[in-house]
Amino acid sequence: VLTHLGEAHLENFASNEALRDEKLKLFKGCEWVAMPGYLNDAILCLRSLGKKVHTWGVSEHDALKVSSTIESEGRIVEAEYEGQHFTWFLPFSNEMGYRNAMTTALVGLKWGVPAPEIGEALERFRDLEHRMQRIRKADGMWVLSDAYTNDWDALGLALSDLSHIPGAAKKGAIIGPVPGMKAVDIERLKTLIKTSGVDNTWAIGKAWDSAPGPKPWRQFASPEEALKALQGEDSPFNGHHVLVKGPRSARFERLTEALVQPGHSTRLVLDLKALTHNLQQLRRYIRNHCPVGTDLIAVIKASGYGTHAAAIARVLQFHRVPIVAVACTEEGVELRKNGITSRILVLSPTPNTFHALLQHRLEPAIHSEKQFEALVQELGGPKSPWPIHLKVDTGMHRLGFAPDDEELLRIAGHPMVELKTVFSHLASADRPDQDEATQSQAAAFNRTVESIRAIRPNVKHHLLNSSGLIRFPALGGDYIRTGIALLGVVPDNDMNLQPVVHFETTIASLHRIPPNEGVGYGLEDAAPIERLIATLPVGYADGYPRSLSNGRGHVVIRSQRAHVVGKICMDMTLVDVTSIPGVNIGDNVELFGQQIPIENVAKAAGTIAYEILSRIPTRVIREQRYG
Repeated sequence: VLTHLGEAHLENFASNEALRDEKLKLFKGCEWVAMPGYLNDAILCLRSLGKKVHTWGVSEHDALKVSSTIESEGRIVEAEYEGQHFTWFLPFSNEMGYRNAMTTALVGLKWGVPAPEIGEALERFRDLEHRMQRIRKADGMWVLSDAYTNDWDALGLALSDLSHIPGAAKKGAIIGPVPGMKAVDIERLKTLIKTSGVDNTWAIGKAWDSAPGPKPWRQFASPEEALKALQGEDSPFNGHHVLVKGPRSARFERLTEALVQPGHSTRLVLDLKALTHNLQQLRRYIRNHCPVGTDLIAVIKASGYGTHAAAIARVLQFHRVPIVAVACTEEGVELRKNGITSRILVLSPTPNTFHALLQHRLEPAIHSEKQFEALVQELGGPKSPWPIHLKVDTGMHRLGFAPDDEELLRIAGHPMVELKTVFSHLASADRPDQDEATQSQAAAFNRTVESIRAIRPNVKHHLLNSSGLIRFPALGGDYIRTGIALLGVVPDNDMNLQPVVHFETTIASLHRIPPNEGVGYGLEDAAPIERLIATLPVGYADGYPRSLSNGRGHVVIRSQRAHVVGKICMDMTLVDVTSIPGVNIGDNVELFGQQIPIENVAKAAGTIAYEILSRIPTRVIREQRYG
């Protein structure tokens, strides 16, 4: 399969032809090649090597002839293959995704997959970021960022994606040099900019030195010069969707960061390297302490406990976690829209969402007879049995069938469903004083599992959450449901977990406060000495608890602790930095994370880590690191 031949790495070759010939050596041992029909030179080269080439495109010579129309929800594709005509739908519109999908469809047809089946599969395709990332700016506009490569084909596709962002907002482009540029290529860029409807262009690099392009057009000698302009001027791309495209060596990702960072500087950082470490540690602990064969189900409900469920799910999917669990159907749908193909267990689906649940191949937890009948009605006529899970109430008394409810056996044997697991939830796994109740729950659950296995002998079961894993690993069953432990938040343990989530902000201002003067609302927290007080742009509207006011909370600045003074406001918090040498406006501030565990913050606020995480609103920027 050959999807693309661009000019990336051209600087390492004598010519475009030399680059192409080197890449085509990969196909030396192939009998046939599937590829786009517009790669004419590559087609001729492959055929000269004796390879059979199958192509797709708009020409009468293409095996799969296609044309497409972009709509608000994706693309309508009209296709013809061996005299038969089909209409397919892709749920995204970007050009690279479309081209890859058509190459995939061609391979399927050549392998004998029926065209209607291919059409059904295409409707389930989800666009992926690849190196091109789409990041929301503080003004609500998008940054399309590919700060790693810049060749003409990729630049044209990226400008096409920029032009197809819906709405009337202006478009901007920050573009670096293309390898092997010549004087004529400057005019080539100007034509691309003009035809793509770009309103504001920054051309970076000495290679662009020439007469100015379409206005407004600015030229910068280096990324550093452009970065200085972004940071020093008054939002030159405010209200614009912006494409950032440049070579890896010039570190254009700095320009993306500068575009995204202005605005609310408070951010919730997700350390994906630490997440991977914790997953490995949990698996090792399960292998060493639980019954042989016990695996894990990753619970990422409430958008990954207020972080970024899709980013977490991508890591889990890469490391082959068999099932992820969410609270409601809407959370599962969102994961599917972000390209997650793993099995998804929905813990509390409501009947009015069953249509979407089936459409997005989600697996419901069934906890009542009425809920099950609604699912059967939604399933309709005879189909392959739908995977479900049964929830048993062994003492938590929220949701679930009673352990001896005969409905459990009826549902387990129903021909329209396939029972995957039976599960329950411990109410007091973290309470040693209630271990007797925990053992009673476990005994009731095991009796229920035994009765169901009389008719479904292969059904799997799971009882333990993160706290249960620490204290009762022998009750592991087939799966452990690990949630907040993946983020490094568990009671005392020997698993060496790392904090995954970091809540950070910066110092917005510094003020010297005279002796005996209070601060903030009510002029509280006066002190007998002069103090240096830092104002942080974070408050209870950002999820930083107001109960941490008047010294109950601490932050870390320059590796030193600074206590909160006065009352925490809706958008601001004051901290005492008198004893921290060299403190400056713009210094990074940790609210919790590596140096201040979230458990300590939660304890000081009189709550639990779950609540602290899940209450951080969307106005706080979510940032992923080391992914």
